[in-house]
Amino acid sequence: MNKIIYIGGIGHSGSTLLDIILGEAANAMSCGQVGGIIDKTIDDNCACGKPIKDCPIWSDIFKVYLEKNWRSVFSRISKERNLLKFLFSKNYCREYVTINDQIFRHLFEISKKQILIDSSKNISRGIAFVQESNYELYFLHLIRDSRGYINSYNKRQVESNEKVGLIKPFLSWLIKNTSASILGRFFYRKRYFQIKYEDLVTKPVDTIDYISSKTGIEKKSIISRIKNHEEFNIRHIFSGNRISKHPVVLKTRNKKTYKLHHFRDSLFWYSLGFITKLWGYSK
Repeated sequence: MNKIIYIGGIGHSGSTLLDIILGEAANAMSCGQVGGIIDKTIDDNCACGKPIKDCPIWSDIFKVYLEKNWRSVFSRISKERNLLKFLFSKNYCREYVTINDQIFRHLFEISKKQILIDSSKNISRGIAFVQESNYELYFLHLIRDSRGYINSYNKRQVESNEKVGLIKPFLSWLIKNTSASILGRFFYRKRYFQIKYEDLVTKPVDTIDYISSKTGIEKKSIISRIKNHEEFNIRHIFSGNRISKHPVVLKTRNKKTYKLHHFRDSLFWYSLGFITKLWGYSK
């Protein structure tokens, strides 16, 4: 049976990087954030460099998306406040999942792969899938130390000339990861598992080996590229962060680097660090 590995959690946690890496497997295709179709136009570029309208993977899908006005259906899932409706009403999510299964079916057929990687992260999307989808689903919950997430979040805020903060991004990190952990375990059961971003960049071979044991994704080609410091090709990632624009080389780090700047790290750890510690992180 064809499988979908759904990467859930929160942004700024390395989901696009992991998506690209897993897409190197012989039996898998990296799709990026499929749920991000709602933010795209037919003239936007696919990661392959071509406009979506000319992309051999996404052009037909996007044309049908526009013709059938699927945007209104996709907009339901983009709002996290609709999560309760997806939890308690199968009818509410059936149309959405039926449409997504059509998209996945096309991707399976055209790619000739047995596994698709969807790094949309949205917990509502993940819950809707497991209730109604016809595919075998795995929920890969990717977690990053809250300090690393806050650093990445604030960096993007600075680039956008917006305010940086500590409490707001921390609460987003806590709420979304807690929701993913609780609901993922409840709905996906044995097909839910956690991966730490820090393990991916410090122990990539062991991390890929673990993911392979859980999902059946082919690991030989991925591990070969990691050991030989070879590029991971982007191919047709539909939506993702800036690293989805260029080939990626996974540089293994010898130590974990996720502290905040200067006094903010001590301030954070002595006020909120006990929560981060519950997730297996230390000062």
